[in-house]
Amino acid sequence: MRQQVRLDAKTFHKRARNLLSSWKASLKKGASDELFQGASAILAVIGELQEDYPYQKSIALESWLLGLEIPNVLILFTTEKIYFVASESRANMLEDLKLGEKQIPIEILKRTKDASHNRKLLEQICSIMQETNTEKRIGILPKQKYTGSFLEEWQKVYEDIKSSVQEVDVSAGVASTLSIKDEDELKLIKIASKISSTLMRRVYDTLGTIIDEGKDMKHDQLAEEIQTMIETDKTLAKIANGPDLDLEKLESCYTPIIQSGGKYDLKSSAQSTDEKLHTGSGSIVLCSLGARYKYYCSNIGRTILIQATKTQERNYQFLLDLQRHVLEYIKDGTKIRDVYSKAIDYIKTKRPDLENAFVKTLGFGMGIEFREGNYLLNPKNTRELKSGMILNLSIGFQNLKNEQAEDNKRSENYSLLVIDTVRVTNDRPIILTDYQKTLNSVSYTFMDEGKSDQEAKKENKRPVKQTEPKKASAKKSAVLRTKFRSEEQREETKDQQRRAHQKELAALKQAEGLARFAESSDQQTYQQQVFFQKFESYKRDSALPKEVKELKIVVDQKNESIILPIYGFAVPFHISTLKNASKNEEGDFTYLRLNFLTPNQASGKKEDMPFDDTNATFVRAVSYRSTDPYLSEIHKKILDLKKSASKKEAERKERADIVEQDKLIELKGRRPQRLSDVFARPGLEGKRAPGELEIHQNGLRYHASKTNQKIDILFSNVKHMFFQPCDNELIVLLHAHLKNPIMIGKKKTKDIQFYREASDVQFDETGNRKRKYRYGDEDELGAEQEERRRRAQLNKEFKSFAEKIADATDRIEEIEIPYRNLGFNGVPFRTNVLLQPTNDALVHLTDPPFLVITLADIEIAHLERVQYGLKHFDIVFVFKDYSRTPVHINTIPMEQLENVKEWLDNVDVTFTEGPVNLNWTQIMKTINADPAEFYKEGGWSFLAENEDGEGSDASSDSASEYQLSESEPDDDDSGSSYDEDASDDNSASVEEETEENNRSKGVYSNFINGRYFTTKVVKMPKLKDPSLFREAAFINGDWAKSVSGKTFAVLDPATENEIGKVPDMDKEDTQIAIKAAREAFKNWSDQTAKYRHDMLKNWYSLIIEHQQDLALILTQENGKPVSEALGEIKYGASFIEWFAEEATRTYGDVIPSPNKNQRFVVQKQPVGVAGIITPWNFPNAMITRKVGAALAAGCTVVVKPAAETPFSALAIAELANKAGLPKGVYNVVTSHEKYKEVGLEITTNPIIKKVSFTGSTAVGKLLMEQSSSTLKKITLELGGNAPFIVFDDADIDAAVKGAVASKFRSSGQTCVCANRIFVQSSVYAEFASHFTQKVSNFRVGNGFDSDTTHGPLINRKAIEKCTRHVDDAVSKGAEILIGGKHLKGNFYEPTVLSNLHPEMLICQEETFGPIAGIFKFDTEEQVIAMANSTESGLAGYFYSRDVGRCWRVAEALEVGMVGINTGIISSCETPFGGIKQSGLGREGSKYGIDEYLNTKYINFGGI
Repeated sequence: MRQQVRLDAKTFHKRARNLLSSWKASLKKGASDELFQGASAILAVIGELQEDYPYQKSIALESWLLGLEIPNVLILFTTEKIYFVASESRANMLEDLKLGEKQIPIEILKRTKDASHNRKLLEQICSIMQETNTEKRIGILPKQKYTGSFLEEWQKVYEDIKSSVQEVDVSAGVASTLSIKDEDELKLIKIASKISSTLMRRVYDTLGTIIDEGKDMKHDQLAEEIQTMIETDKTLAKIANGPDLDLEKLESCYTPIIQSGGKYDLKSSAQSTDEKLHTGSGSIVLCSLGARYKYYCSNIGRTILIQATKTQERNYQFLLDLQRHVLEYIKDGTKIRDVYSKAIDYIKTKRPDLENAFVKTLGFGMGIEFREGNYLLNPKNTRELKSGMILNLSIGFQNLKNEQAEDNKRSENYSLLVIDTVRVTNDRPIILTDYQKTLNSVSYTFMDEGKSDQEAKKENKRPVKQTEPKKASAKKSAVLRTKFRSEEQREETKDQQRRAHQKELAALKQAEGLARFAESSDQQTYQQQVFFQKFESYKRDSALPKEVKELKIVVDQKNESIILPIYGFAVPFHISTLKNASKNEEGDFTYLRLNFLTPNQASGKKEDMPFDDTNATFVRAVSYRSTDPYLSEIHKKILDLKKSASKKEAERKERADIVEQDKLIELKGRRPQRLSDVFARPGLEGKRAPGELEIHQNGLRYHASKTNQKIDILFSNVKHMFFQPCDNELIVLLHAHLKNPIMIGKKKTKDIQFYREASDVQFDETGNRKRKYRYGDEDELGAEQEERRRRAQLNKEFKSFAEKIADATDRIEEIEIPYRNLGFNGVPFRTNVLLQPTNDALVHLTDPPFLVITLADIEIAHLERVQYGLKHFDIVFVFKDYSRTPVHINTIPMEQLENVKEWLDNVDVTFTEGPVNLNWTQIMKTINADPAEFYKEGGWSFLAENEDGEGSDASSDSASEYQLSESEPDDDDSGSSYDEDASDDNSASVEEETEENNRSKGVYSNFINGRYFTTKVVKMPKLKDPSLFREAAFINGDWAKSVSGKTFAVLDPATENEIGKVPDMDKEDTQIAIKAAREAFKNWSDQTAKYRHDMLKNWYSLIIEHQQDLALILTQENGKPVSEALGEIKYGASFIEWFAEEATRTYGDVIPSPNKNQRFVVQKQPVGVAGIITPWNFPNAMITRKVGAALAAGCTVVVKPAAETPFSALAIAELANKAGLPKGVYNVVTSHEKYKEVGLEITTNPIIKKVSFTGSTAVGKLLMEQSSSTLKKITLELGGNAPFIVFDDADIDAAVKGAVASKFRSSGQTCVCANRIFVQSSVYAEFASHFTQKVSNFRVGNGFDSDTTHGPLINRKAIEKCTRHVDDAVSKGAEILIGGKHLKGNFYEPTVLSNLHPEMLICQEETFGPIAGIFKFDTEEQVIAMANSTESGLAGYFYSRDVGRCWRVAEALEVGMVGINTGIISSCETPFGGIKQSGLGREGSKYGIDEYLNTKYINFGGI
C-alpha cells in the first residue's frame, strides 16, 4: 500500500509569504520593475513531468513551496490568495496546506472525470485572472516544456482570453525569491555537496588505479561508472548524513563530465565523449559532477595533472590563486559584474598572458534549478549577491598550449578548471564542496623506482602522488627513458636549461610590464599623489582665547595653535605651519624667532607638507624682542606643543595603512580548539607569560595568561600561515604574516608569532644557567633522549593545530612549512640568519626582526657582487609594487650561489646577476617617475647586460640613472614591524555574542521574532568515565540506597525526558549520614592542615581532569549550554584549589598580656559537622564553594543537593572518593518527596553545628528559625534583586556587554543577575537599541547543541513566573522590545521590556529568568533611591567613567557586592554574600573559611 505523502504547511506558508512580500514590493515600483514587471497575477501550469527537462522554473517554484514535484497542477497567485487546480487525489493532498497558523488564504479546486465540470473550473481561474488584474498583466514562466491532457484542456480555455491579457515574464522575480536559501534548504545543499565531494574522492581513487594499472577506459565509460555510484552506492548515506539519508531522493544533477586528450569544453552543458582517457605525460584530465538531494543541487569540478610541466603547474597554481581572489569579493551587496571584473583585473595584473584564455562566465546561481539564468556570473549582470545565495563558482582557462608536449595530438592543447559550490554570506563565503584541490593533491608523477622521497625533496620537487606507469608504456615516462652516451652529449646542460627558462621568464615579464603600463592606462595609479591638508585653528573670532585681548603671544594647547600679535591684531598660526622656533638672549632682551614653512624653501631636510596655492603670500618668519622673562616660557610652550603635534602626526602616519579588521566571531556552544602554554611575539604588555591560542569561526584569538589582553587575527587578513618545527631550532612556532598590519598596543605589525620553547633548560634572572645534576646519567644520554622525545611531541602538537587552522578556513589558508634543507645564510637586517624557502615565500622566523617575502609579490631578483674571488654575494628583491622599498639580503656565501639560482628558477622568479652593487634608491625613483617609458626602453634588460662582466666598470662616468652605488646599501630595518615593548590595551570582552551561527550539523531551527530557536533533540555525548554518573546516594564512603527503597526520577529540562533515578531519602537516611560525618570528624579535624591541603589538591586535580564529563552531566540535568557548564566546572574547581591553600592559613593570634605570668592565645578550630543545602542553578559550584571551605577548616559535611540536579553532587563525590578523602568526610543525601523532613533534620539535629544554605529568602528564613532551636552557626546566601545602573557618562558598548553577561548568564537563573536595569534618560534609547540587538543574536535550544547560546529554564514553575512578570508589566504599560513568549516546554524567549515603573512585579520580585527590564532615570539621587527600594541587598552594578561618582554610588548602594564597569563579579578570591534580606555571612575568599571555624581564647597563667 502506498504511503500517504504529507505536505509541510508551515514551510509552505512561510515561503509563500516571502514570495508575496517580494511581489508586492515590486508592484509598488510599477511595470518598470525588472523582477515582476507589474504583474497583478502569477500563473504556473505544470503538465506531465519530462525526464529530459528536469530543470524548469514552474517545477522549481512548485518544489520550493510544496517540497514535491506534482504533475498536472495549476497554481494561480493573486496578491491576496493562492488558487490550486488539481485532480481529486492531489487536491486531498493539498488540503494539508490549510493547517497551521499565519495562513495565506488558499482555495483548492478539484478536478473530476466530468469534462464540463473541469472546464468550468478553468474558466473560473480565467475570470479570477481578469477580475484581479485591471491592467490585465499576467505573470507567466515562459519556455516551459510540458505535455499531457490537462495542459491541452487549459490551453483551450486560456485561448479564449489570451488576446485580452498581456503576458509578462516574472522568471526574474521568482528566481530572486528562490535564490536566498533558508536553513532547511541550506541543510539539503550541504548534504548534496558532501556527497559530491565524496564522489570526487572516488574519482581520484579510480583515476589512480587506471594510471597504475595502465587500463584503457573511455570518457563516457568512466562517467557512467560515477553515475552508477550515485544511484547504487549505499555507503553514501553513512558518509553524508548517517542513516537518515533518503537514497530515493538522491540523484545526479547531470551525467558526470570527463574530458582529456586535448579536447575540452568548459561549459556546464558539455558531455563526455567516447574517446579513450589520455593519461600520458603532460596530460590534463577534467572531471565535473553534481549530486542532487531532495531537488537541491550541488556541483564540483577538478583538474587532475599527470606528469605536468612547470608551466602547467604554474598556470594551475595561478588558477587556485585566482579563485581565492574571487572569493574575497563574493559577499552580500556585491554586484555580479564587479566579481567578474575583479577577476579580470587580477589576471591583467598578475598574468596578462592568460587573459584571452579566461572563461566568459564564472558560473551561476544554483538551488532547485541547477543553472539559474538570471544569476549568471558574467560581466554584464548588474544584480547583487545576497547572503544565503548558493553559487556554482566555475573558474577556468581554456585552449592553453603545452609547448613541451610529447604527444602533439593529444597533449598539445589543454584546459584548467576548478568548480565549487559556494554559499554567500555577509562576510566570507563558505565553500561547501571542500574536497582537496591543491597542486600537491591533484598531481600524479611517474617516479623512478630507485628514487626516494628524500631525493625528491632535495631536488625541490613538490611531494606529489606517485604512481608506477604500466610496463608497456614505459616510453611515456621521462624518468624511465634510457640514456646512452650519445644522448647525453645532445642533452642541454643544467645551466643552459636554466638560462633558457630565465630568458622565457624575462620575455614574459617584459610583456606583462608593457601591458600593465600601457599609455591608455591611468598613470595616476602608479604615481604617488600628493595631498595637502588644511588646518583650521578657529572657526570664528569669538572662539579665540580671552588672553589675546592683552596682545601677548598665546600658546593654545587645545587648538594646537600659536596666536601672535601683529600690528594690533591677534593672528593664529596652526602649529603644523611652524618650521622651528629659536630663542636667544642679548643683554636685557630676549629674542624669539619663529620660522614658518613656505614653498620652495631651501632646507637640508625633506619637508612633506604640500601647499594648496604656491603663489599665495606666506609669512616666512616673525621675530619678537622683550625684556619680559615670560618670553622664555612662551618658547618652552611652543617647543612642547610642536613636539606634541609632531608625535601625533607620527602616530597618524604610523596608522595610515592600518585597515580595521572585522569583528572576530567567537565560537558559541562548544569549546574552541586550543593550543595552550604558548608565547606571542610581539609580546603583550606586562610580564612575559604564556597564553592560549584559540580557533574561532573566522579567525584566531590569543589570550594572555592572568590578564585580559588578547590578540585577534582574522583568517581574511592572513596572507601566509607558517609552521616551523623545532628540529635544529630552540623553539617550535606558528607564524601569521598579515595582508594588512594591525595594532598591538601602540605598535603596528604584520607578523605575529606563537611559539613554545623546545628545551627545558632554564635561566635565572641574572642569565646564569640552572643545571640539575642527574645521578647515573653523567653523560646526559637520558636527557638527550628526553629532549628528542619532547621535540617530537612539540612538533606533533603544533602541526596538528596548524592543520586544524587550515581546516577551519576550508583549506583556503594552507599551512606552509619552511624547507630547511633548501635554506641559505644571509644578512637581511644586521644579523646573519638562516633564510628558508617555503612553497610561496622566503622566510626567517626564528627570531625578530622577522622576514617574510612573498614570491608572488616579487617582480625580479638581482644577484649583486657575483664575481670571481669574492666570498659572498648579495640579493636584491624588487617588488611588483614599485612604491615598496626593495629588500636587500647581504653576505650570502658564494658556495650557495648555484642553490639560490636553482631555487629562484624552480619557483619561476626572474633573476639577473651583476658584479657590483647598484643604487636602487635612484633606480626605483626613475622607474616610478615613468614606468611606461621604462618598459619601452627595455625594462629590466639593463640588469642582464652586465651578467658576463662587460661594461661593469664602477668608475664609469656615465650619467645614467642606473649608475652603481659607491657604498653598500643602507641597513634598513623598515621591513620589520616587531617591537619588544609592543602591548595590547584592548580589554577582553565579556560574553561576546555571535552575529551569525553556522548551523551546519543538521539543526532544525524556527525563526521566531527575528531570532532562532533550535528545536533539535540532541543526545548527551558518551562520558569518558561512566563511573561519574551515579544513581545512588553517597554515605560514609559507600553508594547507598534509601532505607525505604524509594527513588525519584530526574528530568532533562530541555526535553523533559528522564535522565535517571536516585534514592528518595528521608529523616532516617539523613540521620545515618549525620552520624557517619560525626565519626569521620574526629579523625579529619585531628589531621594536619598540610594533610587536608593535599587531599583537596588531589580532589581539585581530578575535577580538572574530568571537567568535560562533569560539564556534560551538568548540562544534562540543568540545561545550560556545555560551554557554560564547562565554565562552571572550572569556576567550582577554583574554590577547591583556593581553600586547599587556605587550609594552611587558618591563623590564630597572640594577644599581649598585661601580666608577666600570663599569655593570651587565640586559636581557630573547626565547628564540627556542617549541613550543606544547595540550589539547582549552579549544581557544581555552589557545592564546592561551601564544601571546600568546610573541609579545609577541618569540618565534615552532609550535602543535600537540589532534587532537580543531584547528579553533579554525586559525580564530584565519586571524584572525592578517588582523591582519597576518608569515609564520612563528604556525604550526599538525595531527596525529593521528603525534602522538608530532610531539611528539618539538618537544621535541628544537635550533631550538626553549622548550616549553609543558598536559595530563596522565604526558605532561608524558615531554616534560620529551625536552626535557632540548637543555636547553630548559619550562612545564608538568599535571593537578590540586583540593580544595574548605566549613567550618561558610561561607555555604552561596554555597558551593553556587561548587562548581557550579567542578566542572561544561565538564562537569567542566577541570584546576582541584573534584575532591574536603570538607564539615564539621555542614553536610554541608545542603550535599549544596542542591548536589544545583542539579545536578538541569542540562540535558544538544547545545551548539547553547539549553536545554542541559552538553554531552557529549570521547570514549568519558572516558565509560569516569567509569563506572570511579563503579563503584569505589559498590562501596566510596559513595551516588549523583543521576545515575551513561551516557546515550548521549558524554553522561554529572551525578553527585553521598556517603559517600566516600580509598581510592576518585575521591580519588586526576583524574576530568575531571561527577562530584562529597562527603567529610565534622570538623576543620581533618584536612581540610588530606586536601587535601594527593595528588601534585597545581594549585588549591584553600575557603569560610569566619573571617578567621584564611582565612589559615591558604590558606597551608597545597599548591597553586599558591587560591580563597577563590569557585569561579572564572582571569583574564589572575593567574598560572596549580601545584606538586608539577602543573607548572612560570606563565602569564598579568606573570609569564607571563617564561617566554619570557632574562635577559642586560651589564657595560659602561672608562667
